[in-house]
Amino acid sequence: MHEVLTRDNPCLSRVKIQAPEAPQQAIPDASEQPSGMLQSALVCTSILPAKVETYVQAGMAPATRRAYRTDLDHFQAWGGTVPASDGQLAAYLAEHAETLSVATLIRRLAGISVAHEAHGLPNPVRSPLVRATMRGIRRERESAQRQAKPLLRDDLFAVLAPRAMA
Repeated sequence: MHEVLTRDNPCLSRVKIQAPEAPQQAIPDASEQPSGMLQSALVCTSILPAKVETYVQAGMAPATRRAYRTDLDHFQAWGGTVPASDGQLAAYLAEHAETLSVATLIRRLAGISVAHEAHGLPNPVRSPLVRATMRGIRRERESAQRQAKPLLRDDLFAVLAPRAMA
């Protein structure tokens, strides 16, 4: 009987893919990857049928793949590596906090996160240090999320009341 391994696939919205165990292959360095490295963020222990691979490829828009590739290239041009430490990632964010928008930094984190998950590496984007750094950048740049005012009872009834047809 084959032992079953379960891996997360970020392209498939956290769907679990189960495959028979196969010999582990060395994880290639992201700097050696061609521009299509993020074509598929699937880390699998066996060869997938062509039809499955086609759907996995279709799971991420070409524009998203290009954006993630650009984000990873920017991070590596700065001196970042995959795998990255949380300290390295926090330093990257701090250095670019004044020149890049908060939305761009968040997208850069998404690209770096996908690269780590694609290689089956621990994801430094989820670390408390990186999250705290982003929270501080948002506060300093005055783009921190603000709490919405609650919808009060009378306002709720007014919204839900049927309106007369004009």
